[in-house]
Amino acid sequence: MVDRPEEDRDRVRVSSPFTVESISPDRYVDPRSNNSGKPSDSRQNVVSALREVGICMDKSNVILEDLVDYDGRMITHTATFNGKKACILVANDDCTVPPIMVDHAVEEAAEMPSVTTLIVVAFAYEPSVRNERRGRIDVYKAMANMDLQADCLRNRKDDVAFVLVGEPDVKAVINEDKMTVEVVGYDTFDPASGNTRPGAKDDVYCWMIDTDYDGRSFFARRVHFPGAGKDNQIKRFYKKLERNIDQDLWASTLSLKSAPFKVPESGRIAVKIITSTHSEMTTVIDVRSGPGKRA
Repeated sequence: MVDRPEEDRDRVRVSSPFTVESISPDRYVDPRSNNSGKPSDSRQNVVSALREVGICMDKSNVILEDLVDYDGRMITHTATFNGKKACILVANDDCTVPPIMVDHAVEEAAEMPSVTTLIVVAFAYEPSVRNERRGRIDVYKAMANMDLQADCLRNRKDDVAFVLVGEPDVKAVINEDKMTVEVVGYDTFDPASGNTRPGAKDDVYCWMIDTDYDGRSFFARRVHFPGAGKDNQIKRFYKKLERNIDQDLWASTLSLKSAPFKVPESGRIAVKIITSTHSEMTTVIDVRSGPGKRA
């Protein structure tokens, strides 16, 4: 029982109590529908926050001006974003946005006069969904803060409601049946130019590797905390397990370069980073295409 654990003196406890959460594995094409077929309250919270707070980019908020509803096939709103006419797809809270949803939204956006930007707003994305230019349409992913799903938390104006999601800049090196991965930095949105620019690797607080990505679910098989060697909790963790720690593996845990691991049979790995602005970014690498090639 959770409140009556069986004590095992031969094991060292390294974690406080935690919860296990999951995003919906289901795929949706209609951004307005959830499992019940009705719009969710949290989706309305998202729209309200877009109007009031805007989207955080490069540690500052950009307000969406003239945000209005739009009854499109996929597009839910239109607005002016960074001086440009934009359309917006606000996905429902239980939707993990797949590439096909973005494809349909881009097709609709291309039919709308003067629109040059598509902003997808969601709580979760499949790793293969990226920021990119599709014809004349620039596609951007905005990650919604989970607090917007709780009415008691959504009105905290000091919190970041939305963060524009970028792409990790990752280098993979394969040597026979082993490979290593290094985070070089990441691409972030520059509101001044309207394009992406390199982000500093020093801003990466945590990064993880799914060393055998199945194409649907990210499983963090390797977790790294670069530059965290002076953190008090990390020091206590190390002190408890010092005798049993592989020093080479420990050094890689605190760096931006992984220890070697086996090339996956699936041929794909996924790398996720979390930055100082709480942005979460994921990229997929197809190792069958050669080192550093994205799927």
